[in-house]
Amino acid sequence: MAGFFDQKEQSFEELVYRGVESDELDYKTHMSWRTMSRAAKGKLLRHLIAFANTRGGYLVIGVSEDQFGNPNICTGVSQAEAGSFDPSAVGSFVNSHVEPPIDFTIERPVVRGKKYVIFVIRPFKHLPHVCTNSIEGEIQSGVFYIRTVEASSRPARRAMEMQELIHRALRNEREALGNVLRSVLQDTGLAAPEQSKGNREDAIEASEHYFHRRTSSFDLPQIKFTACPENFLPGKFTLQELRSAFFKALREELHFLHKDEAEALPTPSSLRYISMNTKRMWQLFDSGLFCFFAVLQKAELDFSEIIRLCAVSVDFFARLYTALGMKDKTLYLALEIVNPQKVTMIYQGRSHHTDDNRCIAELKSSAAEFAAALQECASQLASAIGEQFKIPAFPMKQMQQTVHQYLEKK
Repeated sequence: MAGFFDQKEQSFEELVYRGVESDELDYKTHMSWRTMSRAAKGKLLRHLIAFANTRGGYLVIGVSEDQFGNPNICTGVSQAEAGSFDPSAVGSFVNSHVEPPIDFTIERPVVRGKKYVIFVIRPFKHLPHVCTNSIEGEIQSGVFYIRTVEASSRPARRAMEMQELIHRALRNEREALGNVLRSVLQDTGLAAPEQSKGNREDAIEASEHYFHRRTSSFDLPQIKFTACPENFLPGKFTLQELRSAFFKALREELHFLHKDEAEALPTPSSLRYISMNTKRMWQLFDSGLFCFFAVLQKAELDFSEIIRLCAVSVDFFARLYTALGMKDKTLYLALEIVNPQKVTMIYQGRSHHTDDNRCIAELKSSAAEFAAALQECASQLASAIGEQFKIPAFPMKQMQQTVHQYLEKK
């Protein structure tokens, strides 16, 4: 997270003026740490624990709500208020009420001539944080607080929420052990294969989980598309570079992404669009990883739609990674139908099903090769999905002609 702020004052400005609270962002009106009541400090602490136990986040002080409850009145804080948030004093208070200590920093940027206080909270590395001392009903001893998609900080009270904390703690331990092993291998001159694979898979898993939580779509049939460079390097691209490449890749007449889905909100490491109404989301990470999820609006899916999706998406990815300067780099594309047993595939008026728990088609090539052989690549993806639904062999030449029709400009 720290890298998000490294030399980018505009990042502070984006946080201050975003105006929408989330599981990663909260706003508070101007205040002074020295004059705050103990209960007010407890409420602030609840947010810090919740952010640290979820995905990390940002708490911006100096933004008030308007008459409709929207946090968009950017008043800032006074010099005295900003100075009151001394990291030593605040840190001592916070970590005397929680175990293990929370990893956070306090930034005091000036944005458009006004000063703000911004807490930068990092997610836990090993063990989730538990409150150890109660504060006047605001926080309770022995409780794990989490940040929800509804932008509230509350106790983890459901079994699934506790399981998620445990799962992340175990995953963190695995990553720590992996880092130690890689260090040993490097010191002995041995190669550590696929160092970036776990990071790539973790990013996809986190994006998918965010989509599921927001849309309540864990068990629903859906389309999942991912694309990623072989060399997975977080922080490789700036958000501006991602936005520019994304718009260059769009072809409105093809409608892989709807026109109104082009305006994405930035996160610390990605651009992300999500619609709770249509249950669709895409996310483009600073590593070049692209994730797309869409809940199927009905259980029946015509195979022609799969062909069309393969055609326009391969075209989009060829353009996207060319715009990102990765034209000759190896890419991985994967199209998956999630919960495929709940899907009926229609082909020539007949229904087809699959007994497989997972239905996925994959390609490995470069953006240049995708662009040069769009029809062949899209046909390979569609054919692989068709085979898993036991659809009779679709003549490849006919498949490529169908793909070509979709790629023609109307």
